[in-house]
Amino acid sequence: MRTMRKSEGKIFYKFKSLDNFEFLLDLIVRDRLYAAKLCELNDPMEGIIKADPKVPRDLHSQWEAQLEEVRIASFTAEKDSDLMWAHYADGGRGCKIGFELHPSVRAEPVMYKSAPKWDGTPVDRDKLCMLLRYKLNPWRYEREYRVVVTGNRFVPVKVRSIEFGPQIESDRKSLLEHTLFQLRPDIKITTKTISGKVNPIRAIAGATQFFRIRPQSFDGCHDCADRADRISYMSFFRQVDCAQRHFDQLDEDQQRIFLEQPPMDK
Repeated sequence: MRTMRKSEGKIFYKFKSLDNFEFLLDLIVRDRLYAAKLCELNDPMEGIIKADPKVPRDLHSQWEAQLEEVRIASFTAEKDSDLMWAHYADGGRGCKIGFELHPSVRAEPVMYKSAPKWDGTPVDRDKLCMLLRYKLNPWRYEREYRVVVTGNRFVPVKVRSIEFGPQIESDRKSLLEHTLFQLRPDIKITTKTISGKVNPIRAIAGATQFFRIRPQSFDGCHDCADRADRISYMSFFRQVDCAQRHFDQLDEDQQRIFLEQPPMDK
């Protein structure tokens, strides 16, 4: 019986900008993920390890030579992340591609710790993959998985879905949808929507304005106590919210008269 790998059948994601359109089409049409050299990755600490002081200098050069030959395909298990949309998908103007790895491909989760230690023992493929699985803790939000390859620029995958970002240009989105429908009708296409909108709250005692996020489906005023729970981190904000509720209940003439009154004494 064949042993199933932990990553087999699992959906991974790649957040991408639409600037390099040919790379996006290559991934979708040819079902292959580009594996980059270490120098192409955005973490300057990639490939940095802590060598034991007793390790001879000539072994250091051997390690560096091995790094020149290796490539890494990186992706994430994070289905939805505002930071990933912002950092890798052009601030929501790009897309997120969902895919499965080919059964022959082994993906390993990244370990978010300090640089690994190397005692100078020979570095075979398994050892190399292990040493390249480490990234510093600030990158933890990525929930990254990676495939380490040598002698190949691509990793075989099966694209299952593509989600456009909430800030994508409508003309570009329309063109891509038409193209994908012609080339890959089997791929599920969706668009991410923003779940909230910003509503201003005017502070009665001064000119300061405060903002909060309300659900997109919010329709009308709720009870003050219920609405106060949405911004419960400061009692002052709850007071402002309560005042806003009563202000909203005034008609236009009453609101105008109220706004023309001088500010209250502090």
